[in-house]
Amino acid sequence: MTDLLPLLISQAAAPGEPSCAAAALPFLLMLSVFYFLIIRPQRTQERKRQETLSRIKADDVVITSGGLIGVVKEVKAHEMLVEIAQGVRVRVAREDVDPYEPPATPAASSASK
Repeated sequence: MTDLLPLLISQAAAPGEPSCAAAALPFLLMLSVFYFLIIRPQRTQERKRQETLSRIKADDVVITSGGLIGVVKEVKAHEMLVEIAQGVRVRVAREDVDPYEPPATPAASSASK
């Protein structure tokens, strides 16, 4: 038992082993790459989406997450009243809508050429 202690001490302080800081460097590098490639762009995209949602007002055309296209009739803090057909109004959560821009028709694009 007494012969084992000096052996363990000599192995713990062996030269050529990386220090704790050097061992943590690849992990820190991987975390920073993960942050700059995934987390930061996602936060920027979410911030832009929140700004877009805050700019939606009455009479804007929106598309819901279910694919319904309608006109905003009333905007509240967390929901909107959207008219999807004449006389048909639905309450939709503010997070479930996006501004809608209809695609350009082929006739309109060929007429501009």
